[in-house]
Amino acid sequence: MLADWLDFISHKARVIWVEVPDHANAFTIFETLNDRGLDLAISDLLKNFLFNLAGDRITEAQAMWTEMIGSLVAVDGEDQIVNFIRHVWSSQHGLTREKQLFGAIKSKISSKQAAVDFAKKLNKAARLYAAILNPDHDVWNQYGATTRGHMTTLNTLRMTQMRPMILAILSKFDRTSSRQSMAMLVSWAVRSLISGELGSSTLEDLYSQKASDVSAGKIRDAQGLSDAAKTSLPNDVQFREAFRTARVTKDYLARYYLQALERQLGTKQPLSIANPNPDEVTLEHILSQTPDFRVWDVALEQAEAYCNRIGNLVLLTAEENSRIGNGSFAAKRAVFKNASLKLTAEVGAFETWGPAQIDERQVRLADLAVKAWPV
Repeated sequence: MLADWLDFISHKARVIWVEVPDHANAFTIFETLNDRGLDLAISDLLKNFLFNLAGDRITEAQAMWTEMIGSLVAVDGEDQIVNFIRHVWSSQHGLTREKQLFGAIKSKISSKQAAVDFAKKLNKAARLYAAILNPDHDVWNQYGATTRGHMTTLNTLRMTQMRPMILAILSKFDRTSSRQSMAMLVSWAVRSLISGELGSSTLEDLYSQKASDVSAGKIRDAQGLSDAAKTSLPNDVQFREAFRTARVTKDYLARYYLQALERQLGTKQPLSIANPNPDEVTLEHILSQTPDFRVWDVALEQAEAYCNRIGNLVLLTAEENSRIGNGSFAAKRAVFKNASLKLTAEVGAFETWGPAQIDERQVRLADLAVKAWPV
């Protein structure tokens, strides 16, 4: 294989040198040649377009672009550049899909000044986007630990659809409204995930549209944002009903829900309720999908249906988990009863465990969820 490459480079590869009188001609040739070859990343096409349009202000545009790339690469390599540009554009113009992005930008930016202004806008937004990707970023220092935690939570929930909204909030709102809005976004995220009524595409459309309203000054603060979005999200009745029967198949979501509910209950053990390490704080399915039917009075169909219900899940410390086996509920009950977490300890009060007890516990958790994630 290596010999073939050496033969190709030595005897078949060609380098074509094209001389042009100025930058404008160079960018025109670049775009023309690219139409006849492999597709380039949207970021490469956009860079070429902006530099060409910038004309004699190309040095200024290049400096902005280089600084923008540096802000993003320092956090997450180059993989996020196209997403970043799309989210910036969506935060100002509503949802724009990746395949539509380059055309949308070309249709709106048609002058030297517009090209330079957009390069500046991208550069300014890059620092905020880096903070969205990395909650340890110093941007969050001015908002406090609670808001930093909200950003961590949104990343944990993988709510990338909200990024245009967060960009708009951080760019336009004052600190108080930004803090309030970030808290609201966490509640909105959980309510959307639990209800499942709005798909990922619908959510991205909703958040991008509200973000463009924030960017345009139509929504000026957290209260205005709440009023504008409230009717599009599950209300308390809808959320409570959805939570009562919710199943969670992703461990990272189940762990977060239980941790947040534990905090709502007033538990004062931050290590236990916030520890993200699954080796130290474990997620336990009380009734497993394939229980030992010699000690569990439940049908296989019921076990499969109820295994991933939120009411069937508890958090245990590693020490507690080491004392629990795969046997009967009676064998697990003593560990639950003496658990360090309140929601887990409450399970120890049940004498038996099955679908009826899971339903009962989940009704209790649903009432708690409405308070934990308010609108």
